[in-house]
Amino acid sequence: MTTGRKRLKPNRNGDGMEQLGLRDRQRLRRHRTILFSAAELFGQRGFAETTMEDIAAKAEVTPPTIYNYFRSKSDILLGLLEVDKELMDEALDAVIAAPQGDAVEVICEFIRIDLEGGYDIREKAVWRLISAAALEASDDRRGDYLRAQSVFSRKLERLVTRLQKDGKLVRGGDPTVIARIINSITRDSFRIYINSELMSVAGLNNLVREQIEMLWRGLRVG
Repeated sequence: MTTGRKRLKPNRNGDGMEQLGLRDRQRLRRHRTILFSAAELFGQRGFAETTMEDIAAKAEVTPPTIYNYFRSKSDILLGLLEVDKELMDEALDAVIAAPQGDAVEVICEFIRIDLEGGYDIREKAVWRLISAAALEASDDRRGDYLRAQSVFSRKLERLVTRLQKDGKLVRGGDPTVIARIINSITRDSFRIYINSELMSVAGLNNLVREQIEMLWRGLRVG
């Protein structure tokens, strides 16, 4: 099966498939193949011009099979966001377990993993579609989207707590509030990035670092 350039990077455990039974592994592979195929077509043809039948043909499944996994193209976009978060879990946990460098370096690396560790952020048009789909989703799917987003927030809070414990951030700050500020910096910077055709990934990382350094000056020890 050919799905073109692979856009999602597996984690160290092979996407967690080793823990699944054969049937579940097959279902997960088919789910991912549909997502990868749809993302490639959205990037090549555009969202409106791509049909569910096109996606089925690209993924080498029947159209009814597509609907066993996703109700609509917008549902596929939200699926891309969810799997994007799943693939980064282990890498983010590794940073929390053993943060290397000062607080700015650790936080910027944490954010870089969140932004770059999953679906290709250079595909700005697809990310704009994902963002729009999240805003227009039904209540139950919006809840799924918010839960996916909250994973990063909770991990950020754990990271801040670890940095405070290690003496790299002042202990008096509320980890929840600090994490919320960092999350806002991350999300706002990413929105600026995907809506700018000129900003590069390096430019995005620089924008994030400038703001984290400014925040750190108010939170550093000593």
